[in-house]
Amino acid sequence: MIQQKLDKAQQAIEASEVLKSNFHARISYEVRSQLNCILGISQMIAQSKEADTEIQNDAKIITESGMSLLSLFNHIMDILKIEDRQINRNNKSFYVNNLMDELLSKPLLSPVCGQKFANHQKFI
Repeated sequence: MIQQKLDKAQQAIEASEVLKSNFHARISYEVRSQLNCILGISQMIAQSKEADTEIQNDAKIITESGMSLLSLFNHIMDILKIEDRQINRNNKSFYVNNLMDELLSKPLLSPVCGQKFANHQKFI
């Protein structure tokens, strides 16, 4: 009786994992498809000789923001894959200073973090 309940619970867990994995794959496809479409159009506008300078600049901002959003989404999906044990962590050394410099250079983060950490001290 207890073994049957355990087996049923295990089957429910496995079914749930399959549903979750399918959901993550579908969300990943849907978001990336739409975002890549937006990025493609904004890049075409930014490089167009027919668009005026203001529109080209706006398109460049859309492209930069979209790339940051895509990067953020990719990181979220990587975290979900790690949680699903589809990706193993890579425990390797890195320099915190380089990471901070890279993060502060991102267009999405620099307006928010740039002022606060403009003169961040070196950690190592």
